[in-house]
Amino acid sequence: MPRLLRILITCLVIAALAIPATAQKQYRDGLEALYDGKLDEAIAFFKKQVEKEKDTGKLAAHSSFLLGVSYFKNRQYPEAIQYLKRTEDVYKEGMHVYQLGEAWYYWLGRAYYENGKYQEAASWLKKAAEIANMQPSTKYDGMPKIPEIEIWKKYYIPLVPSKDVCYYWQGRALYSGDQYQEAISALAKSIELNPKGAAPDYALVAACLRELKKYDEALAAVNKSLELGPEASTYMILGSIFRGKRDTGAAINAYQKAIGLNPSYVEAYLNIASLHMSEERYSAAEEVLKKAPATSLTGINLSLCLLASGKYDEAIALSDQQIKNWMKKGVGIEVTIVDKYPVVSSLLPSFPAQKEGVQPGDRIVKINNKSARDLGEELVRQELNPEAGSTVNLVIERKGEKKPLNFVLTSVEMIGTGAASNYGIKSLVEAVSGRLKEAQSDAATAFNLIPENPWARRAECFSRLFDQTSKEKIAEAIGWLSDSHDNFDRLLLTLAYARGGDLERAARIYAAIPEDYLYAQNAFRAEFSKAARESLKPYLDGKLETIKSYESAGKLKEALDGYAEIIELSSAEDAGKIRKHVGQLIKGTAFLTDVPEEARKHIIRAEVLSEKKEFSRAIEEYEGAKEIAPFYPEIYKSMATMHEALREYRQAIRNLNAYLELYPDAPEARDMKDKIIKLEFLLEEQKK
Repeated sequence: MPRLLRILITCLVIAALAIPATAQKQYRDGLEALYDGKLDEAIAFFKKQVEKEKDTGKLAAHSSFLLGVSYFKNRQYPEAIQYLKRTEDVYKEGMHVYQLGEAWYYWLGRAYYENGKYQEAASWLKKAAEIANMQPSTKYDGMPKIPEIEIWKKYYIPLVPSKDVCYYWQGRALYSGDQYQEAISALAKSIELNPKGAAPDYALVAACLRELKKYDEALAAVNKSLELGPEASTYMILGSIFRGKRDTGAAINAYQKAIGLNPSYVEAYLNIASLHMSEERYSAAEEVLKKAPATSLTGINLSLCLLASGKYDEAIALSDQQIKNWMKKGVGIEVTIVDKYPVVSSLLPSFPAQKEGVQPGDRIVKINNKSARDLGEELVRQELNPEAGSTVNLVIERKGEKKPLNFVLTSVEMIGTGAASNYGIKSLVEAVSGRLKEAQSDAATAFNLIPENPWARRAECFSRLFDQTSKEKIAEAIGWLSDSHDNFDRLLLTLAYARGGDLERAARIYAAIPEDYLYAQNAFRAEFSKAARESLKPYLDGKLETIKSYESAGKLKEALDGYAEIIELSSAEDAGKIRKHVGQLIKGTAFLTDVPEEARKHIIRAEVLSEKKEFSRAIEEYEGAKEIAPFYPEIYKSMATMHEALREYRQAIRNLNAYLELYPDAPEARDMKDKIIKLEFLLEEQKK
């Protein structure tokens, strides 16, 4: 570049980047605080600048942007959105902005993303991508080392995203907003711009394809990600893809590789345990959970594993142990150290500090008549959390208060709200064990801690079913459970409607619960399934009388429709008896075994998917056919083949038994019985 041209460009750059000399020093102080992680200082600094500049100052947009970024780094996302959006709103031509347009849009998009507003996030990130450069760090390479450019390189370039990064985050926002195809398009642009650094992009593409159930394409994408650089999170996506394909062994192997890269990856342990439990290998699941890092979530899952095995006493003991871990003592103050002093970062609900008016942001200058300066975080915590009954004297400085504030707080010991799940699970175990008073007491404790907690709500709802004095309480329980799609909640909802006298609605809810869930060898779940069926007995008895009258009158079509309804409300044993009876009814009666055209469509679609080895999707089609033609034997035989291919041996056995119950004289009946013996052995081996 000719020397004269370089000088001219440099002058233009200096003019574009110009900030008043006094502001350079002032802003440098704020930026130093931002990069040193002194975020409260940075926020306070830039807030003063925003107040000073108002909406029209030369640095109004610039100061608002830096305040927004400071809030973002401090995870205060609503405030970050407020000031980053204000940056755009107050900007007028002539303001000093340091050419940060793409950074404005990028950080605003990121703030919306972290605040769960994915559509807005994607929109702003798209704007950022459209004007961003690929290598912002090289923008001023070759320029003279003048102060303005050096300030830019040191403080501002780290805040400027590259074009591929903008597209990546746009893809993440679209993915989180369930716009999977659009996310793939954005990620493709990121990959094209930076193919060597595209490992996370390919991983996210794989996740999108997984959600679209394009599992083979998802596998290809995730393998490209792993080739570029194996990450534990990528193996987690791989595991979820295999899980979608219902390939349990491959999924477990992928999760184990994630643990190999990150031994503290709790989610990987939980997924392995969940897969073992799905195949009723409860001992294996228990072993995995006992090796997992000790967290509250690990404890809850271990409790559920013990319950599935029928180890109720062990589950209660574990819940009691977990509850003890949630016991907290002290005055209820969490702190961070800012400028060598402890600052209140949060307050525990219902603890003395919150009740007496201590506020987040308060600066503690004295604890028990000693200066809090340089005490350090650990020593401060010890001072704030003495034995219950001890007194803690605090001197606090608060913004807006001219004089220090004095607080005298008495330490207490209380149960943290995180114990709600443990109390809820314990209550339900006590209930099925016949210890109703303890169950109701623990349900009330769980519900008082966090009414919205799923296990607290389940326990409270179940305990209300034993209260015959208040229909309003049962109605309220029904309201809480009605919005849930969880199968366990549907069991409780069945009981609630039955107890409230609406047996028809209770029956509809129970009938919609999947067979695999109801018939699994899970001791705890079986208690509630049995209770739900027993609550429906009056309804079933009435239906059976009607069905028998149809049979007596020779109205076999109406009788079969009735049997199709009640079989969904019956135990596995009773369902088998019904199918055997129906098998005799339809024997030699051609019009009763004709397959409706709509069911035939499902069967043909399933056959095509089976040829493509897409067995999971084939099962979904057969399930659709079964809903229309529940007593057509061939559906069950075909479903058994699909389940066997997926190593789902219990489901395969159940379907073969259904086939033989409906068609005991089938030419291949002996072969089917032998197949059941083989599958039973494979099931035993699988559980080892």
